[in-house]
Amino acid sequence: MLRRSLILGSFLLIGGCLDNATTMMKSVVPVQLNSNEPVIAQIDKQHKKSMLAVGADIDRKRNQSSGLGLIKHSALENYANEQLTKLKKASGFESAPGRVYLFADTAFGARASADGNIYIPYAVIIDLKSSDELAALLAHELSHTIRGHSSSDIFVKVQKKGLAATSMVANFRKSDTGVVRSNDMKNIKKTMASVLITDGFINPGWTRVQESEADKLGLDIMIKAGYNPDGMFVLLDKVAQWDEKNSHIQQQRDAVLENMLGSFKLTDDKSALGQTLNSYFAQGATRFGAMVDSLNKSHDSAETRYDALLEYADKHYGDISSPALETRRWNAVAQNNSTKTMWQALQDTLAAREAIAQGNYRSAEKLIAKAKVHAQDQNFVNQTLYELGDAQRKNNTMQNGLNAGLKGQYPSLFLQVEKTKLASAKADKVPLPAAQGLANAFDAYGRPADYYNEVMTLLSKSDMKSQVLALQAECVAKYVGEGISCNVGDEEKDKQGADFSYKNMMKSFL
Repeated sequence: MLRRSLILGSFLLIGGCLDNATTMMKSVVPVQLNSNEPVIAQIDKQHKKSMLAVGADIDRKRNQSSGLGLIKHSALENYANEQLTKLKKASGFESAPGRVYLFADTAFGARASADGNIYIPYAVIIDLKSSDELAALLAHELSHTIRGHSSSDIFVKVQKKGLAATSMVANFRKSDTGVVRSNDMKNIKKTMASVLITDGFINPGWTRVQESEADKLGLDIMIKAGYNPDGMFVLLDKVAQWDEKNSHIQQQRDAVLENMLGSFKLTDDKSALGQTLNSYFAQGATRFGAMVDSLNKSHDSAETRYDALLEYADKHYGDISSPALETRRWNAVAQNNSTKTMWQALQDTLAAREAIAQGNYRSAEKLIAKAKVHAQDQNFVNQTLYELGDAQRKNNTMQNGLNAGLKGQYPSLFLQVEKTKLASAKADKVPLPAAQGLANAFDAYGRPADYYNEVMTLLSKSDMKSQVLALQAECVAKYVGEGISCNVGDEEKDKQGADFSYKNMMKSFL
């Protein structure tokens, strides 16, 4: 019998599925489903590739270069993908692309990309208590892929805003900030980027109708695959708690950012951006988080959506018999020592990053040393080690972080960019082999939008001027009017005359 718990918190944060979409187009989602049959009985069983898809492997590489990237945990990944395969087969979309990946973040939620990849913050894995809860989360995300929700106009609009905000953070320039020290500005950028990455998991990018369809189809798929549908309702019982935890996470990160910005005096900076920062951040960095959060406040209440799903279940499934919740295999893979030590390493790393932001380098060193004991080959540890060395201006620490990260699991494109910077740190010119290596890496990672500026700037310092011009033309053609900086170096404006100032960026969110 389906469990009838009442949820009073926010519903299905698991629908917060953001990817790198940037092109506006008409929705290809069917107009309406009738209520007389289960959703699964009405859908076309032939998978249609999303118009925003870039390829599952490229999509994964772009995501491993976002924030602290992905966590490699073979046992967990294999088990989660085993469940996803089972759900795909039951849904009739066995050939649908995409795999499950674990994201290095402590926020609660999940998101599916246009390529069908599903990204789950590691914190969620720790909180789930059965295979059926995992299946509920995966079935919901798979449903977004099946229904082609990533091709809808509203979803694309949310992606554009998120991409523009990320680009704005990535392209702060030293010349824009006057008296703020270079390392201080790097800390600001990293902390603001962290807020945006977390927001991608916390706040949904779907419409009410899309979420409702994913709720219902997800339940259909779970039942057809032989899972206990109570797993969905057990999961929903946790969503209200997740909402509170996510709110606390956002407040903590906003507070760190506000504290950092509150210590900076920008009044000597006469640039337009400097003056805008003065007035804007005088009101507190929490406005930054509030701005991002406001993009996604268009969903039904938890109670309304829960009641709708319960009504749907009663109508189409009644008092069906279900197997017991599966916990034995789940506990073996998700509650063992290696999973828990990885979780502790991630928490220590995030604490180290906060210490770096506050200038407490001694504390950061201890925390990173502790994290490396159990996660020495993970990108989140080695990227943070590099950033610690950068903040301390210790080249040996920076090099150690780069070497370990590039040889480790799911290396970020960030490390490739920084490797090139180090190779040219003592010269005005980037050596050609280093520049070619960066260009090849940029191609291999699918040319993420928020990396164009740094990559082009570095290549412009080598003998690859023609490639820079080609990349700049490509950047403008793809992202004109979307807040992406196609500048090379510290130019105030790119060649098409677009205004990429902070003030103009903020106007686009109003």
